[in-house]
Amino acid sequence: MAHSIARSAGTLLPFHPGSPRSPYRGGTLGPSQRPEIQSLSCSFFSRLRALWPHLASKPSVVRSAHRLGAGGAGLLLSLGPSRSTDPMPYLVAEEIFPTKEAITARCRNILTATPDTTLVADDSVPFLMALFQYHNEWLEKSSGGVIGISTQTTIQGTRCFVLRRSIGDQIDISYVHAIRLLPNPRTAPLLPQALRDFRNAAREAINTQIYEFRDRELRRSLVCPYTNIIITRENCAVDHTPPQTFDRLLFDFCLNNQINPLTVRIGSQGGTVAVIEDQFILSSWQSHHRNLAQLRLISRIGNLQLPKVSHPWAQLWQ
Repeated sequence: MAHSIARSAGTLLPFHPGSPRSPYRGGTLGPSQRPEIQSLSCSFFSRLRALWPHLASKPSVVRSAHRLGAGGAGLLLSLGPSRSTDPMPYLVAEEIFPTKEAITARCRNILTATPDTTLVADDSVPFLMALFQYHNEWLEKSSGGVIGISTQTTIQGTRCFVLRRSIGDQIDISYVHAIRLLPNPRTAPLLPQALRDFRNAAREAINTQIYEFRDRELRRSLVCPYTNIIITRENCAVDHTPPQTFDRLLFDFCLNNQINPLTVRIGSQGGTVAVIEDQFILSSWQSHHRNLAQLRLISRIGNLQLPKVSHPWAQLWQ
């Protein structure tokens, strides 16, 4: 059985009783000396068990302990004072925040900029919609579809957000409660910047297909299935019908063609628009999308209410 013993602050050292190399004695030991190691291991752990009540009462000495093996025969110790680590950032609708306090400040700024009964600015809607979906009463409050987000002042004098629903009424929703329920943490580093650039460039590559579909569909009278509002050029969004979402199509394209998205050459058009520079990958992706994408026209705010499905992007480069 393998045991790990910490001999210096914050350092884990492996110890395998049957191993030819011992952390207690330098060099490589021969077979005749290995019984001595096993005997030393047994003696050490016997003393450790006797001292454990004393050590466990001193957090500055024992940082963590975990049992190993069947029946908890071994221990994994980490000695030394606790070390704080920098908090992982939160990711809300592609916006990165270092702390929950920063998310709270973003919400307060939106409230300050939005007078009562006025709809919040379009560029703030994706952030709020993504945040509110962490509220444990989101499904109930968004029932029937949300067609807008406004603000109001409560009878207590505090400001809050209000969901305007397609059924003709409105209901308040607490951003404070939604932030409290955010997973801790929502790790932005799970999505490397190179992957973000690749996804943005892949979207840019199919824009012509998207615009052609949009213009063709707008010739018909359409109602959003999520908000029941009439779709117009000003409020429409082109969505990839699940399960063949945009990310699903792009992920499968990379997987089937053995493409590592982190190594695809991405350029910049006008200094702001990401583009795929590899012409073979560009044309192949455009053909893949044209042949497999199932598009539909829905309202922009309805699109923001759709659940987001994650994909195992990391397996493409690991």
